[in-house]
Parts: sequence; structure tokens; C-alpha cells
Amino acid sequence: GRQKALKEELAQESKWSQGREEDLKGVLAQQKLDWEVERKRHLNELREAERKLTAEREEHIVAMSEAEAATAKKLEGLVGNMRETELEAGREKERETRALMEEHEAKVRVMEEEIERQRRDTEEEVRKGQDELSKMKREHAMMMDQANVHKETEVAKLKLELEAAGDERSKE
Repeated sequence: GRQKALKEELAQESKWSQGREEDLKGVLAQQKLDWEVERKRHLNELREAERKLTAEREEHIVAMSEAEAATAKKLEGLVGNMRETELEAGREKERETRALMEEHEAKVRVMEEEIERQRRDTEEEVRKGQDELSKMKREHAMMMDQANVHKETEVAKLKLELEAAGDERSKE
């Protein structure tokens, strides 16, 4: 009767441990999915920012071309200082455009660095989850070993009691 109760208790502990391990695997899998969705969202945001940057660059290039064409026309009709003044205005427009492009490129770099940081953080979280799962598996194995030693001790005690009872009967 006691052996059967011990077996059932061990079976329950094993089922509970397996259920807990499955729960943790499910949580870890869901966390991986969530991280992947977040990573893809960030990639899409980066692609959208790059698309906008490209469109703005194209607009600036067109604006530069138009400004240069207008400047060239004005220069044909003007002389002396008028010419120099218009050239300086074109250079200023070019400097402004270059500054805007550099500012946009800096924003893209910041976004790329943030995505890389989040990727590293995600990998670290996954590694921690895997370490936790390994630790729980080791603890479970130790508990099972302890339960087996306890069971073997109980079996040995029962055998000794049976032998003692057999010896008592043979004396009678």
C-alpha cells in the first residue's frame, strides 16, 4: 500500500514538473514571438524612415537643380556684384540642403543603433530564459534523484521488516 502511494506521489510530482516545464516552454515561445513581432515592427519603421529620407533627398535634389537653373538665368542678365550675390545665395541654399541631408542621415543612424540595441537585449532575454529553463531541469532531476533514494530506502526498510517478520515466524 505504501509503495503504491509513493509511486503515485512520484508520478504526480513528475506530471507537475512536466506541466511546469511545458508552461515555461510556452511562455518562452510566446516571448520569442513577441520579440520577433517587435523587431519586425522596428524594421518596418526604419524602412519607412529610409523611404521618407529618400523622397526628401530627391525633393532637395530637384530644388537644387531648380535653384541652380534660376540662378544661372539671373546671372546671364546681371553683372558684377549682382552676379556674386546670386552665387552666394546658391551656395547658401546648397549648404542648407547638405545640412538637412546630414541631419536626416544622423536620425537614421540613431534608429539603426536603437534597433541593434533592442536586438541585443532580445537575445540576452532569450539566453536568460534558456538558462532559467536549464536550471529548472537540473532542479527537477535532483528532486527525482532524491525521491528515488527515498523510495529505495523505504523499500530496503520494508524488506528488512519482512525478513524480521519471517525470522519471527520461523522461531515460533
